[in-house]
Amino acid sequence: MKKNNEQNYFNRCKADAELGNADAQFELGNLLEDDDEAFFWYQRAAEQGHIEAINLLGDSSGSDQININSVDLSYTEEFTFKDEKEISGDAEFGAAVRFQKGDGVAKSSKKAVKFLKQAAEKNQVLAQYNLGLIYQQDSELKDDKEAVKWFKKAAAQGYDYAQDTLGWMHQYGYGKEVKKDSKEAVKWYKKAAEQNHFLAQYTLGNMYFEGEGVLKDFKEAAKWYHSSAAGGNSKAELKLGNMYVNAEGVLKDYKEAAKWYLKCAEKGDNYSQYKLYIHANEMNIDAEESIDWLHKSAGKDMFIDIFGLLQSESDKKFIIKSYKEAVCIGFAESQYLLGTIYFEKGRTKDLSKSKYWINKAYENSDRDVAKKAEDFWNKNELWNYKDYKLKNLTEPSCEEKIRDIVQNVLTFKEKTGLELSVYNDLVIGYRLREGSIILRDPIKAIKYYKSAAEHGDYKGDKRGGNDKAKYKLGVIYYEENSVQDYSESKYWINKAFEGTDTEISKKAEEFWNKHEFWKY
Repeated sequence: MKKNNEQNYFNRCKADAELGNADAQFELGNLLEDDDEAFFWYQRAAEQGHIEAINLLGDSSGSDQININSVDLSYTEEFTFKDEKEISGDAEFGAAVRFQKGDGVAKSSKKAVKFLKQAAEKNQVLAQYNLGLIYQQDSELKDDKEAVKWFKKAAAQGYDYAQDTLGWMHQYGYGKEVKKDSKEAVKWYKKAAEQNHFLAQYTLGNMYFEGEGVLKDFKEAAKWYHSSAAGGNSKAELKLGNMYVNAEGVLKDYKEAAKWYLKCAEKGDNYSQYKLYIHANEMNIDAEESIDWLHKSAGKDMFIDIFGLLQSESDKKFIIKSYKEAVCIGFAESQYLLGTIYFEKGRTKDLSKSKYWINKAYENSDRDVAKKAEDFWNKNELWNYKDYKLKNLTEPSCEEKIRDIVQNVLTFKEKTGLELSVYNDLVIGYRLREGSIILRDPIKAIKYYKSAAEHGDYKGDKRGGNDKAKYKLGVIYYEENSVQDYSESKYWINKAFEGTDTEISKKAEEFWNKHEFWKY
């Protein structure tokens, strides 16, 4: 159990780190045994102003690393100095870190900033850079002019992170203080890149590749991508793989492309895994291994965007708050390809697996692939085949997730005293029948409509069941070829007619007469 918990914690850190969480990036660096990979995540965190990461990497820029735990804070509690000149900039920066973290002292942003200023005025480069970040990012202290001032001071001392930041500011423009200037951006990126700042190297490669601020030059782009990739940058590795496949700035070389794709793929990059499948023949990758890469690219962990599932604004706000990250881990094109591969005749044919992967492709955030998946699903009526679950796959199905989400909303409503509307089964049934948000599946739609019809009406009264659900069941059993059953249709239309909802009762009567149900 302990190992499982540790693995789960690691996986959560990695997922959050890849989404850009600086704290998670720093923690992931602490957890990794591979020094190069740990360094990569420390750099990512430092790029976002993570003060511990900046301090940890301080020696890479020529500044002495500061042991903040050794900093004597006895004089700081009163926030006064007897003789400030006797206090080093390093000591003041260390004190700032501890106040910012609340490490051994009461956490205080005010004191942290004061110490940073004092250290920055003494040309402590890490303090200058971090002060710039605070003025750039802190909502209460935001001051673009001050941010640029301190970034420039740090950059003038040769600090690569500050140089990279100034490059970014000039590339995109930064408020009134820095005008968009691609040539100036290239200048700053190059300064940082020449100090082996791997993200600046990557961006500089992009500038040469696109011809932004410089003449387009694939050879120069490849040079900087190589430098960045040497620092473990997976994005640069992927770029190099593509360049060797497309002969851009380098000679076409599938062996070299495979080398870079493989480095990137082993870090979990979906696209490079996909490319190892697509170019398997040229790269001398056997069929079995290529399919393994395609499976890895396709992934198996999914969450779907359920915004709009619920009707009221309060429901939507709750959904946004609780499920802000609607993400899919897995490359959509790979998922679609697997679905088609398993549908085709031959030794790989497995219709339940085809159904599984086409559904995954549809649920992905790539809407172009989702449209292809939907067309394939409907054309081949994949709902007719059994569900498939991967080995050891414990994640709930898509519709089960939606049901859980709705239940969470209901619980929320009960706790907050908001009006309760029990329509989860009804909504899911509708989505499954119509193919809205989730793929069309009339067989499963029946399951949810029956639950609504048998257990509760629209207001939660369980005496008669939901009349709308009864009517929908009658329609589905009559119209859907895959589940067609006239006796079942007659039964549910009659139940809907006998219900308390007069509007539904009228619709049931009209449906009954139109189709002459007395014949059955």
